[in-house]
Amino acid sequence: FGSIGAAWLLTKESFLERTSSWLDELKFKISFGTQGNDDIRNYYAYRDLYTISYNGDSGEYTKVLSGKGNPELKWESQQLFNTGIEFSLFKDKLSGNIDYFSRLNSDMLFNVPQPPSAGYTTLPQNIGSVLNNGVEIELTGNIIDNRTWKWSVTVNATNIHSELLKLPDTYKPTDDDPIGGIKGTSSIYRVGGSLNQLFTKEFAGIDKTTGEMLYYINDPLKPDDRSTTANYVDAKQADLGDVSVKWYGGFGTALEAYGFDFSAQLAYQLGGKSYDGTYQELMHTGKQLGRNWSLDILKAWTPENTNSNIPRLNSADDHDQNTSNYWMVSSNFLSLNNLTLGYTLPNKLTKKLQIEKLRVYFAGDNLALLSARKGFDPRQTQNSLGAGVGISTSSGNFVYSQLRTISGGITITF
Repeated sequence: FGSIGAAWLLTKESFLERTSSWLDELKFKISFGTQGNDDIRNYYAYRDLYTISYNGDSGEYTKVLSGKGNPELKWESQQLFNTGIEFSLFKDKLSGNIDYFSRLNSDMLFNVPQPPSAGYTTLPQNIGSVLNNGVEIELTGNIIDNRTWKWSVTVNATNIHSELLKLPDTYKPTDDDPIGGIKGTSSIYRVGGSLNQLFTKEFAGIDKTTGEMLYYINDPLKPDDRSTTANYVDAKQADLGDVSVKWYGGFGTALEAYGFDFSAQLAYQLGGKSYDGTYQELMHTGKQLGRNWSLDILKAWTPENTNSNIPRLNSADDHDQNTSNYWMVSSNFLSLNNLTLGYTLPNKLTKKLQIEKLRVYFAGDNLALLSARKGFDPRQTQNSLGAGVGISTSSGNFVYSQLRTISGGITITF
């Protein structure tokens, strides 16, 4: 494994001399590298492994196969490519960089499930390839910069896309299984899909007559059939698309004037979805007493409120335990991560006190969060579908938000 990279400072070239009045620096960069990964949670994945079992009746020891090895196993490899530009304009009033990146994972390591008749449950294999690519953008504006005032603004954004390019022929679609892929309880790995592809039963609305939850039957052998059912068992899982975050990043500002300094930092993400298990449990407690409820239950279906999108309240119903996309919620958020306000005493005063610098400040961290649903913190549940095994049980279930902190202090430099 190795890497190579190069950069070209274009503003040093003669053909850009005329732009020197507004273009301070323009640099093109490109790099390519490879690296490997051998982590499959088994140091001896290439060998058959055994445990020693003792038979108390016979007083003899025997060996039992505990893991089937694969002597043809090889390292997963990654090919990393990055290219972009760095620039500075208008005497450093505006600077930034724009990068494109891609990472191709091939010969991916995976414990592939095996039929019980084989005598073992999984076999480590190099099963396929995944491409992750996207863009990163960072801009900084020095709006004011003089002896009295300094004001700067920074913003960054990252877009990332993942696509599964190859799987073994075992997972190709067939007449009996038109979807194909590696299916989990609520996610799927399939060629053309992402690493966060939702695969669950599809909510079809509330029956206005009975108030029950309805689901699309989604028979893969009848793709045009959009029939619905109130019987959860009759509905089939469906590929409901990529729920990964599309854009994420942050922005902030810093201001200095007359000894005062102020800064603010915010973060955001856009375009994804997460499973809100906490909300699911607060919307129906079954026959359990003394449990908390969401206030949304007050909007539930009743014979007088038939247009509600919340099912009826009935202790006999089990929809609170049924996984479906009904409990998926937008993972968009905007968070106020930090506010800081400080004041530095003038030099004339600090010299009289025989100190070099004295600054008083107050700061607040994790002060506010705006999300699609009150009480839901998407920062704690990103990419929660897991590695082909379904939605994580901790996805939104009793997860505390980041701790809000208010602090202050005095910094003295002698």
